[in-house]
Amino acid sequence: MQIDDANYSLLSKSSGELEIISSNLSILPDVVANSLNHHLLNYVARSNCGPLNSPEAIEGYPLADQFIITGQNDVDLIYPYPVA
Repeated sequence: MQIDDANYSLLSKSSGELEIISSNLSILPDVVANSLNHHLLNYVARSNCGPLNSPEAIEGYPLADQFIITGQNDVDLIYPYPVA
C-alpha cells in the first residue's frame, strides 16, 4: 500500500485491539468460503452464468455432499445473472 493511497490514511488513523486465538478452527471458515467462491466463479464462467442454486453448480466441489441444494426459486427467475 502506498502512502498516497486513500486506504493508507484510513488505516493509519484506525485503532483497536487484536485478539490472537490459538485455534486452527478460526481459519477453517475462511478456507471453506474462499474455496467455494473459487469453485462457483469457475462454474459461472464454465456454464455461461448458469444458476447457482442447482446441483450442477456444486458438482465436483470437495464438500459437495455437505450442501443441501433447494433448486431455483422465484427470485432467481426475476433477477437472473446479467448476460454480458
